[in-house]
Amino acid sequence: MHRWVRKATRGGINLYPFYGFSHASFTAVDSLILVFAAGFLSGDTRELGLLDSMDNIGFTVGALSFGLLTSRLVPSRPLLAVGLILTSIPVLLFAASTTLWMAFALSLLVGVSAAVPNSLFPWYLSARTPASRWAEVCGKLSSVAALGSAAGIVFSMTWLALAPRLPVVEGAEPSLFLLFGIATLIAALGVWQGTRGPRNKLRGSGDVLSQSGGQSLLSTARTIAEAVTKPLRPAVAPSYAQLSPLSAFRDEWMVFSLSYGLLFLGVGMSFTATMIYLLHGLEISGPGLFAFVLLFRVVSWSTASPTGRWAAWFSPLRLYQMAGAWRLLAVMALGLVAFLPVGPWSLVLIGVLLSLCGASGGVQGATSLMTATDQMPSRYHGMAIFLLSGVSNGAGAAGALLAGLIAQALGFPAVLAISGLVMGVALWLRNRY
Repeated sequence: MHRWVRKATRGGINLYPFYGFSHASFTAVDSLILVFAAGFLSGDTRELGLLDSMDNIGFTVGALSFGLLTSRLVPSRPLLAVGLILTSIPVLLFAASTTLWMAFALSLLVGVSAAVPNSLFPWYLSARTPASRWAEVCGKLSSVAALGSAAGIVFSMTWLALAPRLPVVEGAEPSLFLLFGIATLIAALGVWQGTRGPRNKLRGSGDVLSQSGGQSLLSTARTIAEAVTKPLRPAVAPSYAQLSPLSAFRDEWMVFSLSYGLLFLGVGMSFTATMIYLLHGLEISGPGLFAFVLLFRVVSWSTASPTGRWAAWFSPLRLYQMAGAWRLLAVMALGLVAFLPVGPWSLVLIGVLLSLCGASGGVQGATSLMTATDQMPSRYHGMAIFLLSGVSNGAGAAGALLAGLIAQALGFPAVLAISGLVMGVALWLRNRY
């Protein structure tokens, strides 16, 4: 067990293993849906492409919709457990799916339900973590998400290879859906047990009461009301009619959302285009493709964990921009590979460049939470985290779709050139405004 997981077990709320469980399940199920539909339900290419987008659509809708409800909710123990239980239901039902229409509906539900625990974990921890430790928590969450995703891929590959040889298993894909559904239910039980006791208290929930001392209950209530209703901006503010469009555009959250969405649009395009080139340009096998995906996930995990410590020397925003810059260079270098003679070294070069992209993804995965919640009141952290998750997932899905269309019309290098341009604009926006 990793040293910081042991440390969390001794001294704090240990939600990290269960966060990893949820990412292992969702990442594996995302790919398993396609394998199941192609093999068991005999879907054609058009139907499979649409099916592949359904869980991403559901995830985006779920994250954005739930993000708007966070002002009426509190990140609580029951909410975490119920979110995981609801996520397990469509995964379990997939094992009994017999038609493509059932697969479409269940895939949409998988995405909607998975969006809730995916953002609830960091929201729950942000509400119970001192601001001085938030960078450390973000690094751990990003690291365990990447490790869980890698573990889910490895387990799926192993099970699909071994299950047909086991006499007690009828259908490798349906049984794997059952296993991941059960794993999600176990994670829900673990969350329920791991968040019990005094450690479950909201950060700062006792501050006002402890400071009031011998004040009356009415005085304490008045103090709490004043703290909640205190305006975040001066009472007299310039009207929006007096603001220029450029001034309105400089709103920090608006710029961050736009730049983050553009970044993930480019990331989705570049990653999907690289996978397409490996399959069609270099004619790599299916297991070989999974090996490259696994390499990306492992490198991402290895860089995510120390990011929280690096934030002590560099600001989260600076780390975010540095990681984006080297990913941009790696993507442009990947585009040049297609112009060189194909050989065994092509796979080595792509592996190195894909590793650089994975390292950047690990750093940006951790710093995005920090930068999204930095300078923002804690009561808005939930909304920021959910909206960030919805924007990144939706933009990444759109990038993957565009990659296929552009690659078919203009070729692999054109996709990476366009994705690099989009990522460059995203980094410029974040730095400029």
